[in-house]
Amino acid sequence: MVDCRLVFGCLIDEYSNERVLSDVDPYTVETLQLLAPGVSSKDRTTVKGLVYSGEVFLNFIESERALIWKRLKRIEGIIPSLYTFFKDLWYLELCVNCIKRLITPSRSFLTIRTAMRAAFMSFDPTYAQFLI
Repeated sequence: MVDCRLVFGCLIDEYSNERVLSDVDPYTVETLQLLAPGVSSKDRTTVKGLVYSGEVFLNFIESERALIWKRLKRIEGIIPSLYTFFKDLWYLELCVNCIKRLITPSRSFLTIRTAMRAAFMSFDPTYAQFLI
């Protein structure tokens, strides 16, 4: 299972600070997931109340919660959930497996990225268009 602290670490913009990451609790993650405070006035009101009341991010002092709210309200999409994270990961894994079957890394092209770039680019450096 993915640690909820990593998911919310980037939302509070303190992922390098271990104390901050350890203070993000599972209740906060569950309560805020799938809300969109940056685009929904209803969600904005809800999230702002939860943050300022200390119901979420309860291990943070008031000034830290104010900074967290400033970042949360700028999110122009939904706050991710662990469920959607795993669903996205599953989907992307299927895509990666297909690409790996189509493009095989070699000694010249060690990664999928370099192998794909070589497969779709001309070997003539003066001709910088993709071959399709």
